[in-house]
Amino acid sequence: MVTRTFQCTAAVKGAGADTYGFVALGQIIGWFTGWDLLLEYIAIVAVVAIGISGYAEAFLQGFGLGLPPSASRSC
Repeated sequence: MVTRTFQCTAAVKGAGADTYGFVALGQIIGWFTGWDLLLEYIAIVAVVAIGISGYAEAFLQGFGLGLPPSASRSC
């Protein structure tokens, strides 16, 4: 009976921290972990976009092209 219960619980698809939290600690911990990861990814994407835009602006300025000030500011 214990083996069958564990197999039903561990059959969740995925291999992330949220899945581990769900299987090992319960649904609430898995839910919070999943949302925490999503918010972290959103913040990381914003930081990387600011960095890449700096490289893109420098690349365009090498060809004598420029972006308008409204498109080149990060704030």
